[in-house]
Amino acid sequence: MKIGGLRAGQGPHVVLLHCSSSAGTQWRQLVERLSDRFAVWAPDLIGYGATDGWPSDVPLSPADEIELVRRSVEDADGPVHLVGHSYGGLIALNAALSGAFTLRSLTLIEPIAFWLLREVGDTALFEDILRLGVDFNAGLDAGTPVAGVRTYFDYWNGPGAWDNASSELQSYVLRTAAKTYKEWPNAFEPTTPLSAFESLATPTMLVRGTATQPPTDRIVSLLAGAVPQPRVVEIEGAGHMAPITHPVEVNDAIESFIVSLRYDR
Repeated sequence: MKIGGLRAGQGPHVVLLHCSSSAGTQWRQLVERLSDRFAVWAPDLIGYGATDGWPSDVPLSPADEIELVRRSVEDADGPVHLVGHSYGGLIALNAALSGAFTLRSLTLIEPIAFWLLREVGDTALFEDILRLGVDFNAGLDAGTPVAGVRTYFDYWNGPGAWDNASSELQSYVLRTAAKTYKEWPNAFEPTTPLSAFESLATPTMLVRGTATQPPTDRIVSLLAGAVPQPRVVEIEGAGHMAPITHPVEVNDAIESFIVSLRYDR
């Protein structure tokens, strides 16, 4: 598989995983900021950017996404700092549990581990976000993707965001929607219990926006109560797309966390 993305610098490895409907370029500012001290890699996830797509008739599993990340760090000569936002946060969370490679730190920015809402009985929140996924996929199934994509895009970016987006961005989101379609089951169907995250010995930072959507806000709270001694950072006034809308604040938090661990043995 051809894997695209941004790569720069030398030193300890930092891997940055983007959200759905995005690409490694989401992290361009952070790559530039860290590349004087770290080997930074922001891969395009499967079906995004310059990375090859996924066969339409083959289900996509978390293990498939983790394998892309594992291949991305094969040349790492030490533990990896892993950062993930939204769907990228879900991949990072799964990778941390899988033990596919050794982590120095884990940063999760509102990971979409929606099944946890069902596990703890937050039925209203679970059904709210499940409806979003159903509507998105129904639009693609019916051959009218714009309807489902508009609802999804506005949910995460704010009312009217789709209509105000550039034609280039709209085209990209629609072009990659078939991949996004395949991601929903990985967010809703896993059976990994919340208690499993109590075993995460990796230093972990959880990031959320103070104006984010209730489902992801709750997921961060659940993980903060399960992960041993997490660092929780809130980005004032930000929604779910904080790395894009508030890059300075998010990048400050990530850099501070990673640098604080660099010589901590």
